[in-house]
Amino acid sequence: MEYYTIDWLGPFTYDELSDFDPEKYAKWANSTLYMIAGIRKWQNEKNVQYVGQTKQTCSVRAKQHFSYQNSVDKKFSKIKKARFWIGTYDSVFKKSNQDDLKKELNRLEHTLIHCSYLFANEKILNERAIKHPVQEDITILSRFFSKNNPKNVYVRLDRSLREFPDVIMLKSDADERKYYIANRLTPVGI
Repeated sequence: MEYYTIDWLGPFTYDELSDFDPEKYAKWANSTLYMIAGIRKWQNEKNVQYVGQTKQTCSVRAKQHFSYQNSVDKKFSKIKKARFWIGTYDSVFKKSNQDDLKKELNRLEHTLIHCSYLFANEKILNERAIKHPVQEDITILSRFFSKNNPKNVYVRLDRSLREFPDVIMLKSDADERKYYIANRLTPVGI
């Protein structure tokens, strides 16, 4: 089983992400994962609409395919009140070879997409990945940090991620693949 921790920073508006300051958010300066949450016309509440990965910075990627003024990809213009979360991940066995790193990112992205689709009970914009579910056992711990105070602050205040679990485990049991989730981690004082 592969184990990953993703630290998500946000939520950012499009304009805030466009002006992203890599010095202020050093840990996330080279983030490779991102989520876009928002509302589409038939929805009443914000949900995760898209999960992606990039070789560039997330702010450059957002500019490439998401702009209210001139959307390159029309599907992104359907998202209203969009909020962006950028993620950096770590693993005990993080790959260094570029081919292995790409496979690792694909596994993370596809697991997050599949989970978003299953548990939010909504179609997301990159649902093509649902046709190719991850086959390996994987566990992902997501931690959320506020862009206003990214130092050790764990937040779950943004309602756009209400259906997004903090822990996702995909495991094979005999001939069946199952998701196991924990919706919220609860801080406990010592």
